Amino acid sequence: MLAPQLSIAAILYLSVGWIRNNSITFGTVWMFIQYVQSAIHPLFMISEQIGEIQRSMGAADRLLDTLETKPQVPEGRIAFENFQFKNSITFKDVTFAYTKEKTVLHNVSFTIEKGKSLAIVGATGSGKTTIISLLSRFYDPNVNGGKILIDGIDIKDLTFKALRSKIGLILQDVYLFPGSVLDNLRMFRTDIGEEQVRSAAIQMDIENFIERLPNSIYTELVEDGKNLSFGERQLLSFARALTFNPEILIMDEATSSIDPETEMKIQRSMNKLLKDRTAIIIAHRLSTVQNADKIIVLDKGELVEEGNHQELLAKNGLYFNLYTTQMLTTTKDTSATEDAITDADDEVEEVKSIIKDENIEE
Repeated sequence: MLAPQLSIAAILYLSVGWIRNNSITFGTVWMFIQYVQSAIHPLFMISEQIGEIQRSMGAADRLLDTLETKPQVPEGRIAFENFQFKNSITFKDVTFAYTKEKTVLHNVSFTIEKGKSLAIVGATGSGKTTIISLLSRFYDPNVNGGKILIDGIDIKDLTFKALRSKIGLILQDVYLFPGSVLDNLRMFRTDIGEEQVRSAAIQMDIENFIERLPNSIYTELVEDGKNLSFGERQLLSFARALTFNPEILIMDEATSSIDPETEMKIQRSMNKLLKDRTAIIIAHRLSTVQNADKIIVLDKGELVEEGNHQELLAKNGLYFNLYTTQMLTTTKDTSATEDAITDADDEVEEVKSIIKDENIEE
């Protein structure tokens, strides 16, 4: 990028003597500078285009590698039209390891009845997200094996469409595509009408938020929805899941990164979202899973406790320790906030007293 400036500097340096000797005029020098710039500019354009072509070729190689990648999870044969979820989901002695050196799940077994909610809790790295990845067939059980059954049918025997059409997945990290809010909520499926999308928004109590957008439901979103706040993106992800009316709803830390006000709004709509649905909820905040029909507690990949909130507290085990630790932490934070507010109030009163005394002296 310095070449044009250096060439102009060289021309000016060389032309000073000629101008003094009246050999050339300044107009001639200026015209020559313009000619040089006109000659250099296309060369820079060509170099930029060569750089773009090289980057495009690199991207094309990665794209072709992706297209040629063969899936490691084989697809089953039971088609979408022949599969109905009626009774329960069962994990039977499921063992899984991402690498041979470390097993993530060890012989995990539990059952979720249709229409019931299951909460999965435990420390980071205990295998909570792995369970939902296996249920969605992003991976298959390995090492010592095990089975995941829906109404007695091994999910390995189902086509991906038959299985995943039943599942609505709400993750902590929300991805929104460039396009309108409408297209994002229905995932660009033209067979889903606008009324169905608006109905989901009303059920999630976010229709007012959508109407406040510049063009309502037709508002264009940028890549990853960066023109919305994180809480607004999270609300859209809930409405998107409800738009597809899934029978099995999976929530993986879906409310962990949003503000308390937004979380309260989601909690108020949760009963509508979970009604008549089988729900699997992963949460670090145990206050959000107290009403689950069943809670399982994982520790280092093993299922160590199972029951509802009251039953697990009565066992005085790992869940009890996790719950009391969180409650103590919350209480301390609240106390610290209250103390800060009290100190601030005391300072205000002290300032008022000083001002009042100065007015009296005057």
